[in-house]
Amino acid sequence: MAKKKQYRIKQGPDAANIIFRIVLYFWALVIILPLFWMVYTSVKERSEFIADRFKLPQNLWFANYQTAIMDSTAESSLMRYFGNTFIIVALSTVLMLIMVSVTSYVLGKYRFAGKKLFEGFYFAAMLVPSVLVLIPLWFQLRQLGRELVGSNSAITDNIFTLSLIYAVQALPSYIFLLVGFIRKINDSFIEAALMDGSGETRIFTKIVLPQIRPMLVFISLGHIMNVWNEYTMARTFLESESNYTISVGIQSIQNAFTYSFNYGALFACLVLSMLPIMILYLLFQKQILSGTDAGEGVKG
Repeated sequence: MAKKKQYRIKQGPDAANIIFRIVLYFWALVIILPLFWMVYTSVKERSEFIADRFKLPQNLWFANYQTAIMDSTAESSLMRYFGNTFIIVALSTVLMLIMVSVTSYVLGKYRFAGKKLFEGFYFAAMLVPSVLVLIPLWFQLRQLGRELVGSNSAITDNIFTLSLIYAVQALPSYIFLLVGFIRKINDSFIEAALMDGSGETRIFTKIVLPQIRPMLVFISLGHIMNVWNEYTMARTFLESESNYTISVGIQSIQNAFTYSFNYGALFACLVLSMLPIMILYLLFQKQILSGTDAGEGVKG
């Protein structure tokens, strides 16, 4: 008996999907067009910008980037701001990873008195906006600096203090996120290691860390992007221009270049400040997009 062929009718996208795609395309244009304008303005001559700020440049004037990098004083320069920001990002990320991973492991795999209290504290802290504790923290650190070394700004106007603040502020949300993944790790792995005589340090470094490494990478990338672009905390604590981060330093550079009508160099500074984050995203976009899938396959 001959088999009848079955034909499937291909259905096109419904109206809701079409509208959703149109909204996404529009939103992409809203984001891309200003970035495109910023990039081509950074290679415009001063006279071209003054004549028509939206017109494409006739010649590529890369001297704007040289001006942006070389135009500096002893206290302020784009490279100095980059250096301060790299130090803050690196130090705060390392401190954050150490504190988050250890604390999450304890909360995820240990039973002890007061555990629910700690979990509730981190959950409550996650709901408090950082701007609400900004002023009280600033006053406390200034008073601490005055009592310890006799200087109000000795502790507040310090990139290492700011690194520690960034690391501590990131703890509640990242701990809340990571504890769930650590709880999915099969307890039989830990029990087998204990029977083999492994200590807690070896269990943590050889069993737990390898299984949560994708999530740690995801957390690190998110933290780096947040710290790199952070402005309010850095502007409040850092008083000396030599300690400015890139987000605060750009404001100082903007005032100087706007006064001299050198908008090409100003936009070159903006492009350079954005470049590291763009490169980071392009290199690790797979880890960023797949970060929420970390922990699959380790469920007990």
